[in-house]
Amino acid sequence: MRVQKKINSWITLAVGALAKTAFLFTVAYLLVNVGVIPALFLTTMGIFQLYTAITGGIIAIGIQTARKKISVQN
Repeated sequence: MRVQKKINSWITLAVGALAKTAFLFTVAYLLVNVGVIPALFLTTMGIFQLYTAITGGIIAIGIQTARKKISVQN
């Protein structure tokens, strides 16, 4: 689907990573304010989620690029 619409992979990665981080942080923030979970979860559901999303996206883009190059050579 991404290829058909010609959307840049890096922009898609950035938007997806930010959306994931914003959603998880918002839910964690609400749960901390209600007293369901400790404030420690804010760090875990904030910046660490952004790091893991970006890292996973970079790895996925690398694998897709490698697969395309291998399939073109065969």
